[in-house]
Amino acid sequence: MADDDQNIVLSSSRHPQNNPYSNFIRRLGPGSKLTMRYALQEVATMLGAEDVPLEEIAWQKVERVHLYALVEKMRLHGYASKTCGLYLSALRGVFNEAKHLELISYDRLHSLREVKPFREQRLPTGKFVEEQDFHKLLADCVSDWRHQGLRDAAIISLLYGSGLRRAEGVAIDLQNLDQSEWFVTVIGKGNKELKKWIAPGAVKRISAWLEIRNAAVGSEGPLFTRIRKGRKKVVTQSAHAQASGSDSAEQKVTPGLITDEGLTPQAIYYILDKRSKACGVKVKPHDLRRTFITRMIDKHGEGMAQKLADHANVTTTLLYDMRGDKEKQKIMKGEDF
Repeated sequence: MADDDQNIVLSSSRHPQNNPYSNFIRRLGPGSKLTMRYALQEVATMLGAEDVPLEEIAWQKVERVHLYALVEKMRLHGYASKTCGLYLSALRGVFNEAKHLELISYDRLHSLREVKPFREQRLPTGKFVEEQDFHKLLADCVSDWRHQGLRDAAIISLLYGSGLRRAEGVAIDLQNLDQSEWFVTVIGKGNKELKKWIAPGAVKRISAWLEIRNAAVGSEGPLFTRIRKGRKKVVTQSAHAQASGSDSAEQKVTPGLITDEGLTPQAIYYILDKRSKACGVKVKPHDLRRTFITRMIDKHGEGMAQKLADHANVTTTLLYDMRGDKEKQKIMKGEDF
């Protein structure tokens, strides 16, 4: 915060294997590790410690006044309240570990945890994916003669029909996929092991992908893997070319090389972005989860939707309910005069 009065340059304090930051990160799941590392790196930069490794920052020296300055800086720079809340949540995790290491007192911990993000009210992000838009995405995959077509159709169907997060989808290993009852065991948020059932529509497309995937790289490893671009390949000389003694030959582009390398969550974002642009719709990976949860609330009620979404609190589930806008839109469309 070099441009503010509350400039903070935290002194480095090395704790080789037992420091608040490392202890906090160590207990998180893979997806949360990335998120919280990024959040704390952003916080460190705003606190003036961008050149200090996160594990060497003396987090226990952060004061309440520093947090107020941090919140105000994010507000002035246009950060969303949810982002501010995420950054403070990451700091609370580190402060908790500092308390366990007896670097700060309980009273100090309580005082730091009291600092809240600034308030704002915004419309919910994301959208409900209409069935016709979902089928447009699938149609784009089906029309793709490359191996990517089958893989992407399986990915989109799985996220739409089972409500998995993209990080959960790419983490699926074949050893955790039950192909007799069609469920998968994944590690979800909070490092929780979850059992997710796969909808019949997704089963059909996953089976089609598995047929070519397993033939290429075997029946072990990640369910969804990288595919290298197809290359031009000499197939054969034509009869005319052989008769004339010409060296010309027919060339064909191969449908791609399936590898055994797993996809990343960012790859899922890229795939859906590319498919969306190709068929003229706008769908993000988490929109598929929002749509799944909305459908489950509508068909089976909030309690079952909460279980299928694996939310700890039904309040979180209700944040995914996109029916309000659809119902208001339907009513207003009837108000023609």
